[in-house]
Amino acid sequence: MIIERARTAAFSVAPDGAFLIGPVGDVRDLIRGWRGVCHEVQKSRVQLWRDIRAGRFPPPIELGRNSVAWFRVEIETWKASRPRRRYGSTSEADPTRPAYAPPETKGPGGPVTGSQNRKFTNSGNSRA
Repeated sequence: MIIERARTAAFSVAPDGAFLIGPVGDVRDLIRGWRGVCHEVQKSRVQLWRDIRAGRFPPPIELGRNSVAWFRVEIETWKASRPRRRYGSTSEADPTRPAYAPPETKGPGGPVTGSQNRKFTNSGNSRA
């Protein structure tokens, strides 16, 4: 199937399994080798291999016995399908509470101050 896909180049398979109809791209527009694809997607070879086996990353095409490549269009489609990182809160913010307030903890004699809120003190087993 992989070699057939490389020969015909009539369709592409998106990471979610959907078929994309149309030309995949010119055969010359390849990302060659593990080093090339690792650089392109900023993942290690081991992580890419795991993702390929799990069906989360497009499989390579074999150019020879020891040579693999990926269609650039497939890699670009995979990158575009990745979720965006959200830095905002997912729940409604409380308008009476400031954007960030450290949690209030109370010790035996009242609120704990910064010097009392240490795991280790200078009484022997601390890191200095």
